[in-house]
Amino acid sequence: MAGLEILARESLPSLRSSSQASLMIAQGLEDGDETSWSWHYLKEKFRLSETEKLFYKYHARVQHSIFMSFLMLNILYYCCSIIGFFLLTQKDIVFPVSVRFAALMAHLITYILAYKEMWFREEIIRTAVAAFFVFVMLGSEHVKSLHDLVTSEIEVNHRIRPTYYILLATYVMLPFPHKYQHVLAGIIVTVFELLITSLTHQKSQSERNLLPKMMIADTIYYCIVGFIGFYIRFLLELMNRRSFLDRREVTESRYLLENVKKQEEMLLYSILPKDIASEITESVLNVLYEMDKKPNLEKKYVSQTFNQLHVKQHRNVT
Repeated sequence: MAGLEILARESLPSLRSSSQASLMIAQGLEDGDETSWSWHYLKEKFRLSETEKLFYKYHARVQHSIFMSFLMLNILYYCCSIIGFFLLTQKDIVFPVSVRFAALMAHLITYILAYKEMWFREEIIRTAVAAFFVFVMLGSEHVKSLHDLVTSEIEVNHRIRPTYYILLATYVMLPFPHKYQHVLAGIIVTVFELLITSLTHQKSQSERNLLPKMMIADTIYYCIVGFIGFYIRFLLELMNRRSFLDRREVTESRYLLENVKKQEEMLLYSILPKDIASEITESVLNVLYEMDKKPNLEKKYVSQTFNQLHVKQHRNVT
């Protein structure tokens, strides 16, 4: 990719018929590798090339691929958790297994539907699907806790629930179109988890004194996890923007080179007959091939080859 990027950047300025002002701006943006990865540089490049809307379509397709991976991971997780309940738990497994089986069916159905990517192109559909799976993950992990809070006492165990996975999946793998939606969903997940923790420990008389400290510790922990998830989301978008620009520039340079090649052929055919022009082109390509195949080729041979006149005699020509 780096070689293609250098080739594209070197070939584009000589092929474009741009104004001096736009060329100066473009040269100012090509400062170096570190600058080319900065957010300001990429936003300016997108503004100059007017490709922001096209990038969002490209980014939506990348998000869809990540979302498919998310569905496969969750399907595997729910299958393993259901098997684990049957093998390791001896009592009261109907409710948690039923909840996880329902979540598994939701993931399987969505995975089948997601093969038709065109159904997930609208922003409102992607937002609704992402929000739905946030609540599916929360429900599958915490419905049992809510049920026990309402019906009976809870045995408090000091463990970190799998909410850190839900947070990371919310920021990185779910197809929310905008960054603020990732943040809002992460806040909802964090508040819900803290609420469950608070209600759970209030049921225990011995844990009430430790509740403020535990709430503060959990809040700091989930804020750090949320920041990590948002930072990964930011880096992914940065990489997608850089990759999109590289691919676009390489594609653009290829089309520009093809266009220039056609113009050169048209100019050559306007000066020489087509058969002579084709013979000259083939002769030059053969010499270049021989030079590439034999680097130590004598200069005398090369000069003699290029001295061919390619003259033909034609009858009945006035």
